[in-house]
Amino acid sequence: MNRFEKSPHFKSILGCKLNEKPFVLTQPLVYRTDVLPDIPRIEMPTGFRSDFATIPRLARRLFSVAGWWRGAAWPHDFCCAPVDADGNAIPHFCNYKQAAAIFYEALESIVSLMDLSPKKKEQALRKARFLVWCVKVGGPKFEEGEM
Repeated sequence: MNRFEKSPHFKSILGCKLNEKPFVLTQPLVYRTDVLPDIPRIEMPTGFRSDFATIPRLARRLFSVAGWWRGAAWPHDFCCAPVDADGNAIPHFCNYKQAAAIFYEALESIVSLMDLSPKKKEQALRKARFLVWCVKVGGPKFEEGEM
């Protein structure tokens, strides 16, 4: 099941460093989640920026930002650094563990849409579980309601 209402449309800012979040949504993006019962839709505004790499530096050597998993980074990164339509920071609407669960949910969604053999799908899901472990260990820690 595809949890994205449409495919992400984004551009890369040339010359922008990874820590400056060089990937920018050119259209709003909506992701449907079962992780947050009170917030079934995560809406990311045009202009929201991502680095596709909210994982420890060591893991970045193993996973290119151009991999199949980058689509799942949009809702995760938005959970980590939510903004309003004007780009102003807003309070977190979930905690970091829920953000990691949303990341895995999005990764699973992407894998389910890929034309892979059962063995390759399991390999992709193993990679997804490792990526989620990386964000839990090396990603930002925050609680719901914090800025």
